[in-house]
Amino acid sequence: MSKVVPMCQAEEAAGAPSEWSASGVQHAFDILTIDGETRGLSLAKANPRHEASRENAVFDSVFEFGRFTFMPARRLLLDGESRVRIGSRALELLAVLVERAGEVVTRHELMARAWPRSVVDEGNLKVQIAALRKALGETSRGERYLATVVGQGYRFVAPVRSRTPLAENARHRDRPAAAHNVPAGLMRLVGRTADTVAILARLPCTRIMTVTGAGGVGKTSVALAVARTIVETSQYDVWCVDLSALSDPRCVSCAIATTVGLNTRSGGIASALATYFCSRSRPQWLVLDNCEHVVEAASAIAECLLSAVPRMRILATSREPLRATGENVYKLAPLGTPAATAGLSAREALRYPAIQLFAERAAARCSDFALCDDNAPVVAEICRRLDGIPLAIGLAAARLDAFCIRELLAQLDDRFTAPGSGQRTGAPRHRSLLATLDWSYQLLNEVERLVLRRLGVFADAFCLDSAMTIAADGETRAARIRDALSSLVEKSWVTVEKDGDTVRYRLLETTRHYARRKLAEAGELGLVGRRG
Repeated sequence: MSKVVPMCQAEEAAGAPSEWSASGVQHAFDILTIDGETRGLSLAKANPRHEASRENAVFDSVFEFGRFTFMPARRLLLDGESRVRIGSRALELLAVLVERAGEVVTRHELMARAWPRSVVDEGNLKVQIAALRKALGETSRGERYLATVVGQGYRFVAPVRSRTPLAENARHRDRPAAAHNVPAGLMRLVGRTADTVAILARLPCTRIMTVTGAGGVGKTSVALAVARTIVETSQYDVWCVDLSALSDPRCVSCAIATTVGLNTRSGGIASALATYFCSRSRPQWLVLDNCEHVVEAASAIAECLLSAVPRMRILATSREPLRATGENVYKLAPLGTPAATAGLSAREALRYPAIQLFAERAAARCSDFALCDDNAPVVAEICRRLDGIPLAIGLAAARLDAFCIRELLAQLDDRFTAPGSGQRTGAPRHRSLLATLDWSYQLLNEVERLVLRRLGVFADAFCLDSAMTIAADGETRAARIRDALSSLVEKSWVTVEKDGDTVRYRLLETTRHYARRKLAEAGELGLVGRRG
């Protein structure tokens, strides 16, 4: 008998705690704390089981010692910018020790703090103290933070600096709310919690970050989720600027000015923007979305504003990096799919974000759809062949009102002839898979197009020598072909697999089908096929 798994169980099937399911999952993970205005950002994992409320967590004490920053309410220990993996008992011990730094804390006090409702042997305390010392690097680096006081307990001996963001942030309470134009989310963001957390965790390291990835992978959705978190938890003004409709790179600065309501009738727009942002009482966050077709102009204005406005940060999305000074790049991967789909049960299938997304979108479009053991392998195969690309999965799920699951799978062999069924209000390039790829393909130069379409003959991963052989052209030098391959990697058309010193390349299945289509249109399918 087929077992139907309700969507409300999807989060549990994917390993998330039950109280984070459905609508609560968006807000269960990410708290972004801005210490004052521009000092830095710290990421915490919000757990509903924790005693501290969201408001209390933002204003609780922060302890700094050596290379470490410790935030007890968030149960977060940072070594520089990296989170230290440490157990909950050891964290409790660290909390009481740093709170009473320089004092002897008895064994009984420590055990009462770490095991408040249990009677445990003193050996457990020694094990946790050893774990704490290891986490702090005492054993590997020879640094000293804890001292054993024989017959009594332990003392935290390193200098500790304590600060309370409450005092720094109290002056903001009477201010009006920060300005922003970040749209509310209309649909649940599926399978991107880890990416959102990772991006937020890296923000302290840079003033400009670009989220890159293949077309339709969800760069905009993730960037907006990050922006909403910043709005909810910080003192920043946040401005989202969609550059997708621009046809002239010279209009990038104008688009930013229009977004913030700045009237610029003459030249010097960049200077006017810098003056405007510097005059704001709050720090500024600028989200530049869809930069790939105006990448040079976007990079130029980003560098200009960051140089002129000390309290500004920028988050961009693009198929390729902006190559701006100081840029940090986060490459967004497709949603996870199973390697093998045969015999997959519904509960097993829902462990994969791509299948969760398909099930949600299909149920929203077709009320009688439910993922079950009978259809789970077919749904999984659809998601796998669509490479876990959210746009492609959403477009496929939207066709369930006209076709059954198995018919959808059969249509993937001719996936580019299906009419678009995307959102009416969405960008034209997002209304069909072919439109998305065509739009990005037009941004490539002639050599990049030649190399891409010829790489479409590879059904699996390939090495550099094979790529050079297939893409060879009597009129194109080898160096230009290598440069084009490197550019295709940077622009998220080609993925790289590294194993030690071995580097191999691969096209996503959807990209490969598209490349072969272009190869056939160019009349080169037979010629290049014989080389392979």
